[in-house]
Amino acid sequence: MKNSKNLILILFFALVFSIPGFSQSKFSSERLDRYDEFFQSEIEKGKLPGIVTLIYKDGEKVHESALGYSDIAGKKPMRTDQIFYIQSMTKPIVTTAFMMLYEEGHFFLTDPVSKYLPEFKE
Repeated sequence: MKNSKNLILILFFALVFSIPGFSQSKFSSERLDRYDEFFQSEIEKGKLPGIVTLIYKDGEKVHESALGYSDIAGKKPMRTDQIFYIQSMTKPIVTTAFMMLYEEGHFFLTDPVSKYLPEFKE
């Protein structure tokens, strides 16, 4: 269960945090390869059983990969069309919404919390 939670979290962060880093019109295949290298090293260290990543920009698929195993004991490889059971999507949706607002300049990460929640002023 812990490995599946790690897999879901890393997949989510890979998707959310990789997109702002590629705001140019062209994607760097070298940078995309670094994601695969990082995830492969995490799999080899035993921190992740496997991972699937998919990045779209302007309606076009720019990266897709499946690394590791969906079943470690049976050595069943992860597939790009793998189906994952996810119980709660509240945090990923809220985080994505906040990152979209940040990209649009509605707030800065250096803003004090009290600017938006006065109760935290002191």
